[in-house]
Amino acid sequence: MSLYRGHFAGNPNKKQAMIITGLYYKFYEADDYLQIPITTNTGTFNESNKKEDAGVVYTSEVSAYSAHITTDYNDLFTLLSRRPPIIKVTDNAQNSYTLGSDTLKGEFTFEKIHDGKPGGKHGYNLKISLKSTTGAQVEVL
Repeated sequence: MSLYRGHFAGNPNKKQAMIITGLYYKFYEADDYLQIPITTNTGTFNESNKKEDAGVVYTSEVSAYSAHITTDYNDLFTLLSRRPPIIKVTDNAQNSYTLGSDTLKGEFTFEKIHDGKPGGKHGYNLKISLKSTTGAQVEVL
């Protein structure tokens, strides 16, 4: 059975992505987190677990959309994909979830979108995934 942060009321087995309000990163040597630019209400966070031979493994996944293609955004997302950071996610319930640590990093990937249609998407799809034995560390803000 998978456990997800955020369930439909009355049915804990039905999976639902949690909407995130903020996405932040830092490298292990830094003290402060910096904001990753995402479009409001486009980010989701899921976490599931699965029992394996070595024990329970948690899979944490974040996806978000960042509007506007710019050189600065492209440089930032390229850096994050090459040098995996520690990620912090915040939600509407004033919770903060930390994915990764000084020794355990997730994978950051991005896709540049040029829809080419009036009103279509023109930005970046962002994805972060991490497998660990502890899952995301939760802190109430």
